[in-house]
Amino acid sequence: MGKKELEILKKLQSGNLDSSKLLEIYDEYKDNYRIKSTLIQHPSFPVDTALNIISSLFVSDILKITKNKRTNPFIRKKCEIEFSQRYNKIPKGEKISLLKIAPLNLLEHFIGEQDEKILKTIIENPNCTESLIIKLINREIEKRSVYSVLIDSRWINNREICYAMSFDRELPIKVWIAIIGNIKTNRLKELSNNHSIHEIVRKNILGILKRD
Repeated sequence: MGKKELEILKKLQSGNLDSSKLLEIYDEYKDNYRIKSTLIQHPSFPVDTALNIISSLFVSDILKITKNKRTNPFIRKKCEIEFSQRYNKIPKGEKISLLKIAPLNLLEHFIGEQDEKILKTIIENPNCTESLIIKLINREIEKRSVYSVLIDSRWINNREICYAMSFDRELPIKVWIAIIGNIKTNRLKELSNNHSIHEIVRKNILGILKRD
């Protein structure tokens, strides 16, 4: 990195530049990737020019922009959309690396994932929430891969998540046995009268109710 480039990047980080000055820098350094990707994150950088830059950025930088609260919210949203559109073309290993640090608003784009390794990455992401897990459980597509990952995660002990799972008629027996102890008594009473539930599960439910 040259001295002049470093000086420009430091100026951009300061935030004390108006849109006209930012455009001057862009016109002079539009072929410089570092400067261009930093410019777009400046809160005063013109939106129409920023929109023309997004498609030329690496997907890792697009992810960083979605997380940068200093950046214009409209640009952050456009980068979020760009990321989700490029997602299917990204190699699996890179997807996992990116989803480990993705913010919640990006994670919500991928609740339709079926790959267990990617689902595990989403579930273990520190930005993942109870609400997002419930969306995974309530999705209309096949959920066996979701349960396979959830059963070995910290979320399996979350009462609200266990409650949401209890409404799935196709919930695997192994998962039922894991969550029964985390379901409130009123719900267990409802389930004990549901003869569509596997007999093994009902026996476990009745056993818990008798103890209570």
